[in-house]
Amino acid sequence: PEDINGYIHRAGRTGRAGRTGACVTLCAEDETAFLETVERHLRGDQEEQCIKPLEGLTKSQVEAFRYRGEDVARRITRNAIKEARAKEIRMELLNSERLQ
Repeated sequence: PEDINGYIHRAGRTGRAGRTGACVTLCAEDETAFLETVERHLRGDQEEQCIKPLEGLTKSQVEAFRYRGEDVARRITRNAIKEARAKEIRMELLNSERLQ
């Protein structure tokens, strides 16, 4: 999300119903100002940092994660298209003059 409240809402969804959760945010160098703004908003008067860097994550691991994400997105799209087309065909069959 591109606004603070949207980011906090999405990150907060990782821990629901009184449970804790963890949020991992990957950002480019030009997005660090936004994360600093979120950090100040979350921290308020506290001195302890709320958003902590994930140590040991390499660029190749991030790239591998990106490729897996893109693959999942492609599969979801294909499945959604198949399901929508199957629904259309079912409706055409149900509305066919021969069946009436």
